[in-house]
Amino acid sequence: MSHDAKDPIDFTEPWPYSDITFIVDTRKVFANKTVLTLWSPVFEAMFQHDFKEKAATEIDLPGKSFDGLMELMRVLHPPNSDICENNVRLLLPLVQEYQIDVILERCEDFLLSQASSVRNFLLAEKYNLSRLRESNMAYLKRAPVSRLRSQPEFETLDSTVLKDLLLDKCERFESNMDSLREVRMVLERKKTTTFPGAHLLCANCNEAREQQVDCNHCLKNCCRKITEILRRLEQY
Repeated sequence: MSHDAKDPIDFTEPWPYSDITFIVDTRKVFANKTVLTLWSPVFEAMFQHDFKEKAATEIDLPGKSFDGLMELMRVLHPPNSDICENNVRLLLPLVQEYQIDVILERCEDFLLSQASSVRNFLLAEKYNLSRLRESNMAYLKRAPVSRLRSQPEFETLDSTVLKDLLLDKCERFESNMDSLREVRMVLERKKTTTFPGAHLLCANCNEAREQQVDCNHCLKNCCRKITEILRRLEQY
């Protein structure tokens, strides 16, 4: 009986081109050696080199996830399922173990298309996904601590990562406080001696400040400064 490549394969039953059977917790998964070999150098070594699995028709895979292996078969065999929210976390440990770099990259691309989170940062760390790590680290740095703490995975962050993250937030907070202090001193009409924020004053401010009146030009400078601070906070 032929199999239409457009139809999903039922990997729990033998099918026309299945020639290898994996056993996971007494459950069987039927696959094709050639397909697996084309994707994975690990499967290639297993089936082509002088390993015991070369001549085997059944291979036991202890410790593997049955659901994960099923998802891997669906992605590798035609019609090749897409990476999605339901399978990406099941696939990651297997595509890393079997060195299926193309699928690993697709998993990373999918996760990059999703909202950043502590959970995705931890996945990036675990599976060495550099682009995902960079993207989610930027999110961790700019997100409020209260939002991060609301995510269950926050408590599992490595202590070194957490320390660096909080130090970065403290340094940015201090820098922005210094900038706001400059604006405050201008708005409070401090005399034009040296003080933080003096660079925001215009050339005609001495007379205005002696008379305790506002200088519209300096107020515009302050507004621009506050806008810069807010933009920096939002875009970090």
